[in-house]
Amino acid sequence: MNFYLMNRVLSVLLCFFATISEVKAQVLPKEGSALNYRLIGFSPFSDKVPASYKIEIASGEQNTEHDFHKNIIKTITCKTNKVIAEVPSFGQAYTWRTVISQKSIVKHGVFHHFTTVAVPDPGATRVSVTVPAASQYKNAYVLLDANKAMYDMAGNMVWHLPNDKMTATTSIDLKTTPFGTITFIMGHDAYEIDYNGTQLWKGPNNGKVNGENEELYHHEFTRLSNGNYMVLGNESLYGKLSQVSDTGLYLLQVKKHKDSDDSGYLRLNFGTIIEYNKKGDVVWSWKSSDYFKSSDLSKFQFKDGIDKMGLMDMHENAFSFDEQQKAIYVSFKNISRIVKIRYPDGVVLTEFGEKYMSGVALKGNGLFSAQHACKHSAIGCLFLFNNNGSNKGGLPKLKIFKEPEQITEKLKKIWEYDYIPDMGVEAVPALSGGNIIELPDSSLFVSIGGVYGKLFIVNKNKKTLWSATAEQYNTGENKWLPLQQYRASIIYDRKQLEKLVWGDEKSVGKN
Repeated sequence: MNFYLMNRVLSVLLCFFATISEVKAQVLPKEGSALNYRLIGFSPFSDKVPASYKIEIASGEQNTEHDFHKNIIKTITCKTNKVIAEVPSFGQAYTWRTVISQKSIVKHGVFHHFTTVAVPDPGATRVSVTVPAASQYKNAYVLLDANKAMYDMAGNMVWHLPNDKMTATTSIDLKTTPFGTITFIMGHDAYEIDYNGTQLWKGPNNGKVNGENEELYHHEFTRLSNGNYMVLGNESLYGKLSQVSDTGLYLLQVKKHKDSDDSGYLRLNFGTIIEYNKKGDVVWSWKSSDYFKSSDLSKFQFKDGIDKMGLMDMHENAFSFDEQQKAIYVSFKNISRIVKIRYPDGVVLTEFGEKYMSGVALKGNGLFSAQHACKHSAIGCLFLFNNNGSNKGGLPKLKIFKEPEQITEKLKKIWEYDYIPDMGVEAVPALSGGNIIELPDSSLFVSIGGVYGKLFIVNKNKKTLWSATAEQYNTGENKWLPLQQYRASIIYDRKQLEKLVWGDEKSVGKN
């Protein structure tokens, strides 16, 4: 290699490594950032970090020592280059700097500036805490899909979706991922964003699985530990009731396409589960229509005049992928059934809940109905938010079951909690939404569906460790009313929070 070429290569390499170093050690938040949160990650140094220093934060956009000093609202003593601190308000400008004291010499850093993005109609929603958090949950945070925001345990909003999403349609299933990102469904699209609201991934929604124009994502969207994405979709088929000889009973016949001479066929809704890789390619899928055709459901004979909605729309509303045992649990609300399927071949291993046989519907074990949100734990337990739909006027229940170890055994209930509405709140069935999440200390984080907007943490001794109500201001009635959530999620430890706040550091402050 000649001297000129060697110098050229060295120059390129030095430039490359300098760029990598700069990316890894940039000052955060970036100068002039507009942030959709007030729980902020500060990383002040692009090179050597002092053993100890302070961060001073002032309200307003300040550029002189005098103005900055008189507007200081917070001083933080720091020992690392990653500090998470909270500023008081949304829709506010802030200025910050570092202060280093060494051997009686004080060195002030340069002024940095950022703003926190105001929330559209900030007085429209809130979280009202009725039972303060127990000590182990005082530093937790909850994400509410209807509010499109994250709150601390005192009910203060600390993060919200980007404003274009805040004013868009309803969001559901807002939650964090193992990768420090956030996923949710809005309309019939599935999104992944970072803490700054920057879109990282969007489901292709192209009909590759259902053979239609779009997959119509719904109810649940999860990023798996392998980095792939799993989401529920829809599939349209056609069906009609055909009389079984002269018995007065009917079978539901299902087909993919309706021909012009197919009188009596109605459009039916079935579900899909789709797994995508990061490129948006389908790597696995499963259809409830295939399950219907091969199960007892297809053999069920309707009595003339009975409600047929259950089988005509089984209503796939939740899934839980146990990646260790390679099994997926799928919840069907309208037939009160949970199906356990083996991954990746899709073979049905077990069915829990209502059973259907020729001419008559049996209740099976009768332990749940119209359920939402099934989760499987590492010790072989199934956690259900049971909407209790078959019990007329019944209120939701939280249930934990021990999964059968032998094929001859049945699902065994080992714990149950009856939800009782707060004093003064009308007790009505919660037939839509709701979920339950097991926490590390075996307590349960719960979001009550229906009209309640209720959130709480309860331990196995049924003691309430935190309770709150999501509310929306009703201008017509001039009062706060509960705001129904579809699901809620929780960040319960510091590591989860840090992973979310820092995430992909290259993207901080882009919005």
